[in-house]
Amino acid sequence: MPIYSLEEKGFSVKQAVSMIVKTTDHIVSKVPYSCKETAVFVIDTSKLKHVDDIRSHELGAMKNERVQKDYVSITDDMTIIKTLRKNPSVPRHGIYMLKRSYFSLKNDSSFKRRIYELFDWKGKQHKIVILQFVYHGNLPPPKPKPHGNSKTGGIYVRTSKSTREKILTNADLKPKEAFDGAFDSAGGLDAESMCFIPRNMKQVYNTTQTKTSLVKASKEKDESLYKINSSSSRTNVRLCDRQTANRNGKISD
Repeated sequence: MPIYSLEEKGFSVKQAVSMIVKTTDHIVSKVPYSCKETAVFVIDTSKLKHVDDIRSHELGAMKNERVQKDYVSITDDMTIIKTLRKNPSVPRHGIYMLKRSYFSLKNDSSFKRRIYELFDWKGKQHKIVILQFVYHGNLPPPKPKPHGNSKTGGIYVRTSKSTREKILTNADLKPKEAFDGAFDSAGGLDAESMCFIPRNMKQVYNTTQTKTSLVKASKEKDESLYKINSSSSRTNVRLCDRQTANRNGKISD
């Protein structure tokens, strides 16, 4: 997989935006799910199954250190980029927001993962995303840590967004059938990454149950609104009938 650079320092707003809108070579169409060394990748997310698959990895439990948002103005030909000192009060054409997300390994902060994403004034994300890995320690890299909720002590793998959505589309099936569907869709034992395979049956069950609960809650809300609207309509009809009767002199106070 082509590496864009070996830079370990974080990119400034202008540097990151320029890389996203101007880079034409060394662009990759896959996510380096298990990279454990200092490297920068420029990824075309339109080639991924889901744009948020960029957040998947096989590196173990990580913590989100911070998210930083900055704004820039870019000319239509993408040649002039200016960093704005103040956040715009009203989004407008030519204004973009750079989102920088910083992560570090839970058991060793010397290993870091950074994501740079660009959004236009309508909130549409640019297809190019920068993914930066930084390792300041001595080789070998730190051992991945299990998830905080893990009872088995196995290495944490962040399941891809595309896989979780695949599970949701099969929410009406039994958990085992939903698991098998996602497993086969990922390529089975030949899957590109463990990120594309459901973690276990419990994950599938929890995901499908969450969707079922949301659908049920939405249905109950719609039914409640229908009852309220129906009751309100009947009240309005009775009020109109009384007002009409008053005008015709059929009801006197």
